[in-house]
Amino acid sequence: YGLGFTNSEVLLLLAKVRGFIAESSPHNMQKSLLYIMYTLKCSTQEMKSVVLEFPFLFYFPVPVLEERINKLLKDGISVDQIKEEPSVLELTVHIIQYRMQKLIAADFDVKNVSLKHLSGTKKDFEANYRKLQVKKERPLFNP
Repeated sequence: YGLGFTNSEVLLLLAKVRGFIAESSPHNMQKSLLYIMYTLKCSTQEMKSVVLEFPFLFYFPVPVLEERINKLLKDGISVDQIKEEPSVLELTVHIIQYRMQKLIAADFDVKNVSLKHLSGTKKDFEANYRKLQVKKERPLFNP
C-alpha cells in the first residue's frame, strides 16, 4: 500500500527504525497500517503523517493495536482524540488504564482534551501530571 513517500522521507524513516527493519514483516506492517487507517478513518495524507511521526506503531500486530484502540474507545476516548495523538497507541492497555485513572482521580477530564497527557515515557507522564496538579491547586484569581 503506497503512501507516496519522497526519497528524503524514506531515508528519515530508515534512520528512525534501522534496528527494527530486519525484525519486521512487510505483510504484517501493511496489515497494521491498513487497520489503523481504517479504524481511525485516516486519509492517505493523514496516515503518511502518522507513519513519519510514529513509525514504531506499525511494528505492533493488529490484535495489539485492536486491544489498545478498543480500550480507549471503551473508556470514552474519541477516534479524533486518538488521531490527534496516535503515540498513545504505543502504550500498553495497563499503562493507559493506570494513567487515565490517575488523571480522572485528579479531576482531569481526559474525554474532552488532547491525549498528550497520557502519552510519553513514565517520566514525561509524571512531569505532565505534576503540572496539572499545580494548575488545579493554583487559584483562578489572585489579586
